[in-house]
Amino acid sequence: MPIHRIMGVDATHIIPHGFHALNDKQASVAFVKQTIENLKAKLYLYGFDAKFVPFVPPTDYEDDMCISFDIPFYHVEMDLYDGFWLINSYYRYHQIVQHVEGKFFLREIIYDIVRALGTSEAWHASEYETENGGPMDTPECTMDDWIAYVDQKFSGKVPEFSEAAVLAQGDVMFPDHEQVYHDTFIECRNKFETLQLKLPEYTLLGLTYAGKRFLRCVKDNGLYLIDSSTFKPLLGHPVDAVDLPFNGAEFLVTVNGCSAVFDGDGHRLTDYVSGAWKWKWKWKWKWKWNEDDIRHFRFRRVIFNETAGINFVV
Repeated sequence: MPIHRIMGVDATHIIPHGFHALNDKQASVAFVKQTIENLKAKLYLYGFDAKFVPFVPPTDYEDDMCISFDIPFYHVEMDLYDGFWLINSYYRYHQIVQHVEGKFFLREIIYDIVRALGTSEAWHASEYETENGGPMDTPECTMDDWIAYVDQKFSGKVPEFSEAAVLAQGDVMFPDHEQVYHDTFIECRNKFETLQLKLPEYTLLGLTYAGKRFLRCVKDNGLYLIDSSTFKPLLGHPVDAVDLPFNGAEFLVTVNGCSAVFDGDGHRLTDYVSGAWKWKWKWKWKWKWNEDDIRHFRFRRVIFNETAGINFVV
């Protein structure tokens, strides 16, 4: 039975792998580090060395904490389990079926990672079917354990994700959805292949946009941002890195060790400067909000770089 508008439930995603020696800490850390190197190469995620490192739980917490790492640009967390990765995408579960002009942004994030890992399938599930009520209380939960759990709970009827079935509901903000999906990403693979054919000079890295429409591509070992509406580069030169750290459409471009903020349409908003870029909500909490407060402050953010002395509202 489809569920609808469960707004506070987190999305999780399961990707199988072939590593099972979780009792060997040294081998587990080595597997995670090799996975990081593979993702760096496949997704051209260079320039993030300080952020792209594994977290290894202290000995006192090894029984209930996973070795994990965050993936830059995508800003998801990968947790190592016996035979699978659990991805915490930090999105709400209903967003797996949300789409804009046929683009399923959360699903495409997971597709990019699945493709980079060299596999072809994943499962999407609400947190209540994985680590918050499901069998994933410890890293020793196996892929077979979890499959047996969902098969029993849903009588062996885990549906295949279908964009056509979601789109058939019409232009609604919160489409109905199931609690668990299996996904072979057929539509995503078709989109990827179609886009790659339109970019013969480049190697497409994924479907996830920087900003509203810019694709990350590689040419002659250089990273470029390509406008998906014109298939022309945003800039006339390669860049070191692209990141999405602002909880909005803005993105960060790094060239020669300095970074500039661009808006979702590709307009540069700042100079290229050194220092760390951050964001925060503009509003401060009030016990009572009037309509003017909500109208003026809702979803407004401050982007700032203390080293460069830059601070502006978006």
